[in-house]
Amino acid sequence: MNTVNKTLDEAKVINANSDFGEVEYLQASTGQGSNDQPQGNVSNRQRVMLLDLTEDRHVKGLYRRYPSNKGDERLVVVNVTSGNYHLFGIGIDSNANQGITILKQRGYKESGATGSEDSGFIERAFRKYDVRISLGIDTSSQTIKKISIGTDTHVNPAQGVE
Repeated sequence: MNTVNKTLDEAKVINANSDFGEVEYLQASTGQGSNDQPQGNVSNRQRVMLLDLTEDRHVKGLYRRYPSNKGDERLVVVNVTSGNYHLFGIGIDSNANQGITILKQRGYKESGATGSEDSGFIERAFRKYDVRISLGIDTSSQTIKKISIGTDTHVNPAQGVE
């Protein structure tokens, strides 16, 4: 099974064990409604705008083609910043160490960190297939303040899509 198929299978696991409101990670765009990425000729600025995916605006996302510029438009980025939404039971204000343990138990490998203890905020990054997960952690309370799920889309930046 190739990486794209493994990623799509992992998206099913994520969606079955998570809550992002009425949207699902890597769901195909319908091309209709206010929750979808603009269709047709859109500017580069519009292509990078995160859209509100829930009425309370605690979940934002971005539609792009996956696995490449020839694939379907899918929800390739999901950001959770507040509310009762969760990824594998990891929610905002969850204990960071518990969240990290859950991701590792599910086969995610740590792939880096940004920020610093001095700044009061760090982001710990994890990866499995084309799925990238980042936990934004408040260093003083060791709680999660942001959850980001992204996807490597395998689009060549020289083609002007990313």
